[in-house]
Amino acid sequence: MAFVAAATVGASTWTSSRSAVTCARPSTALPVVAARPAALRMTLAGGLPPPDATEVLELEAPGPVKTAMAIAELRELARLNENDSGSPEFQIATWSARIEYLTTHAKANPKDHSSTRGLVTMVSKRRRMLKYLAKTDKNRFNAILDKLGIRVSKELRALGM
Repeated sequence: MAFVAAATVGASTWTSSRSAVTCARPSTALPVVAARPAALRMTLAGGLPPPDATEVLELEAPGPVKTAMAIAELRELARLNENDSGSPEFQIATWSARIEYLTTHAKANPKDHSSTRGLVTMVSKRRRMLKYLAKTDKNRFNAILDKLGIRVSKELRALGM
């Protein structure tokens, strides 16, 4: 027995089976979403009519999409100019968003040692970049800590003051 969720948006019919979303009209294809969203009613194939379009619009973005959006927001916050992609602030902001996501993932999946190891590596990279920034430009160091709300050790804080 396969569970299928269906929704009608405009003139298109959307169906979801397991982890992929397909569209009857490929020209208006939505991005693929993660496994069976909770807001859609699960029905047996050929069962109940599809839910309202409002239920489809209320779906929450999957974890990786939220992380990508958080990374983009923090990058814009820390970007020095339009073409900035390598400044310490930009890199620290990117790592901070990924660290936040991996922290929640590690709490939910305590046996996932590979992700935990990656989390520790990212925290170390961010700490080294913050140490570099504290030594070279104390004002930028304090500004990025305030913008991103990062907590640092007393020793690192002393470097930046």
